[in-house]
Amino acid sequence: MKGLALDVGEGLRVAENIKLTHSRLERLFFTPIGEAIGNLDKGSRILEYFWEGSTNENAQGILHEVKFLLKAYEPEIIPINILVKFSPMENGGAMALIIELKFYWVNNENEEYDIKLIKVKD
Repeated sequence: MKGLALDVGEGLRVAENIKLTHSRLERLFFTPIGEAIGNLDKGSRILEYFWEGSTNENAQGILHEVKFLLKAYEPEIIPINILVKFSPMENGGAMALIIELKFYWVNNENEEYDIKLIKVKD
């Protein structure tokens, strides 16, 4: 499958299936509730947890939110493994949220995919 993807810094481009999925998940995970174009009920609390701090409780909240969002909005993605971690950046002041997702498509469990999404706050 091919389609159009709009990425910050890269602009509009033709993308393959995994790149389209990465773009979709990035928008789904990092768009706050009430800010999704055309669907104000759709959105995520992931950034709320991230801004609250890098605690185990917030990591668990993000993990729960990822599972909920996949089940509600991307049911064709079957997660195998989801990893949520916080990582300090080299500059000392910034923190990164890293979400790693290993999955397969509902009709093709023989092919596994890995996606890594990163969000940085100062």
